[in-house]
Amino acid sequence: LFAGFAIVTFLVTLVVLPFMWPLTWEMIWSQKWVVVTLLIPHVITFIVKKVALVCAFGEDYFKNRFAAAVVYFWQTYLSLLAGIAGAAGRFILGLVGLLFRV
Repeated sequence: LFAGFAIVTFLVTLVVLPFMWPLTWEMIWSQKWVVVTLLIPHVITFIVKKVALVCAFGEDYFKNRFAAAVVYFWQTYLSLLAGIAGAAGRFILGLVGLLFRV
């Protein structure tokens, strides 16, 4: 019960604080290019994925078999790259942590 209360309090604070305290609002808007830089790739990926799915797939069938194969290959390729990059990052952070601990 306490965890739910704490989560709700935390979320309300996060949402309300930028609007109620001008300093926080100015800090957020001073970094707007960082936020835009992080959001644009996600928006582009979402749009491209939706267009590819609409062009390649019907409700329960393939509209274009070649396009469906390309979509599946692309998603698999990106998933493998993301997995390898994540594993490499964890490995490097582990080595750095080990070096600092020694």
